[in-house]
Amino acid sequence: MKKTKKIITLISAATMMLTCISGCGNKTTSVGGNVDLEKLAESSYPLSTDQKITWWAYRGGTVYGGYSTPDEMPSMVEYEKATGVDVEWTFATPGQEVQQFNLLLASGDLPDIVSYYWTYNDIPGGPDKAIQDGYFTSLNELIPKYAPAFNKYLEENPAAARDLTTDGGNYFYFPSYTTTETEAKDQISAGYMFRKDWLDELGLPVPETMDEWYTTLKAFKEQKNATAPFSIPYTHLSRGIAGAWGIGLPTFKEGDVVKYGYAEPAYKDFLLTMNKWYNEGLLDKSFASIDTKSVDAKIINGSTGATFGWAQSGLLKWTNAAREKDPNFELVGVSYPVKNKGESSTFALRDPMVYFAGCAISQQSNNKELAVKLLDYGFTKEGREKMLFGTVGDTFNIQDGVYRYTDKIEKNPDGLTMVEAKNLYVRNEQNIPLLTSNLGLNAKVVESFALPELEAAVKTWRNNEGDKSRVPTTLAPSIEDSTEYGRILTDLNSYSQEMMLKFIVGETPFSEYDNYLAELEKRGLSRLLEILQNSYDRYKER
Repeated sequence: MKKTKKIITLISAATMMLTCISGCGNKTTSVGGNVDLEKLAESSYPLSTDQKITWWAYRGGTVYGGYSTPDEMPSMVEYEKATGVDVEWTFATPGQEVQQFNLLLASGDLPDIVSYYWTYNDIPGGPDKAIQDGYFTSLNELIPKYAPAFNKYLEENPAAARDLTTDGGNYFYFPSYTTTETEAKDQISAGYMFRKDWLDELGLPVPETMDEWYTTLKAFKEQKNATAPFSIPYTHLSRGIAGAWGIGLPTFKEGDVVKYGYAEPAYKDFLLTMNKWYNEGLLDKSFASIDTKSVDAKIINGSTGATFGWAQSGLLKWTNAAREKDPNFELVGVSYPVKNKGESSTFALRDPMVYFAGCAISQQSNNKELAVKLLDYGFTKEGREKMLFGTVGDTFNIQDGVYRYTDKIEKNPDGLTMVEAKNLYVRNEQNIPLLTSNLGLNAKVVESFALPELEAAVKTWRNNEGDKSRVPTTLAPSIEDSTEYGRILTDLNSYSQEMMLKFIVGETPFSEYDNYLAELEKRGLSRLLEILQNSYDRYKER
């Protein structure tokens, strides 16, 4: 953190010196057209420019409300109106984001701004190599001059600044979701949930330990005739439940040591339990192939009594749909499971303070300064209000200092879910950077209060110590190790998940478990852990 603060100070000093030097010559410098850099550095929004920004976005390919193109969507129109910048949007096709991003890089013709997942395995060679190879721009000198709101955030939140600094000392992107260090603990909106009305009817407590989960699921099957008591896609089994055995999937840290959960001794015990649940009909027999729509149906029709989901797109949606036929339907958020009563999980799903998706700026851009100024909007108070809530009197009102969505968002007359309504009228998914700090009342909290059960569930899910075991999302292997790392990690994860299914459904007997461990080692487990540990050690020194 000390090193990060020093970097910020040096960046600011260097930028001031460059500003002084350049200011002695030409007071008005235009980039790509009519842009006054001095006015741009000082101006508020909307900006005064006739320059267009080109923007490729990995999210948002689904256009709601019958609009044929993203440019017509009210949320996008309002964003451009508020910032004063004309944006030419290109949205990736859903399901083809990775392929289209790779084609974009290969074309050598990059737009001004690119929204993407900037994790170590999603960009060849990592961020520093992308800068070195001329794809994207180091923002070190641009942020202090043209992004004062974001720069202030970095100075006041050194842990976030560390997450956003590469091993080479570069600021690389504006994160799509960011919060303050004091509010980071509240950034959680998903977890496990059980049928509360069934628990009450059966006289059962809300389960906390894995033994209590087992007892409850058996009761759901035998007394409520649930055909899939615990229904969850197999990919969601990594979302905290293995933490009851002290492991995270695929990676976690124990103190300052990074580990690969699929190879830990306790992982076998987790598999044995899931295999038992599967054989007894407690774990959904189709968990290997079900999707979210299938889970939706099973929760609503009473086939399932427990699952994993998000507050608004899960618990709220299911409750509203199920109560049309069963007014007694109720879900309760449960704590992430533990082994012993009274423990608190360190493996819960918790949003990072700095999200690893966001916006980078192309080195080819002739509008870098304008792009930075545009991206800074979401870190201003005005921008946060606009992008969290929309337009006062239309999508929200302020009552006694509290921000409240109108029925246009919470109870959309056209039948849109809250997520769809917000995408359409407030802010389109995760492409545009935003500081989700409280403004009287945070938007996520507003959503949680749509039902009393939502407020209670979110409070329950937040009561954990998930940060203790989570590996930072902005770890990066060295440029030299990045190719090898990506290959090993992809291979190991694919193999481990394949074998997880086979062990749970009984296709592979547990007598073969030692062979599984040997295969992990053969595929490069030790080398993966070496690279991960080196990356984490460098991260601590940022």
